[in-house]
Amino acid sequence: MTNFTLNDNTTIPVTGFGVFMVPNNGPTEEAVGKKCRHYSMT
Repeated sequence: MTNFTLNDNTTIPVTGFGVFMVPNNGPTEEAVGKKCRHYSMT
């Protein structure tokens, strides 16, 4: 498990393969996708 910090300083755990575990009070998956579209996991 790795934490990935978004460009607005929100930190979310990353499970790998581009799957993000977003907390219930966190950003929506769509918002995360927009913030992270420059970032691809390998």
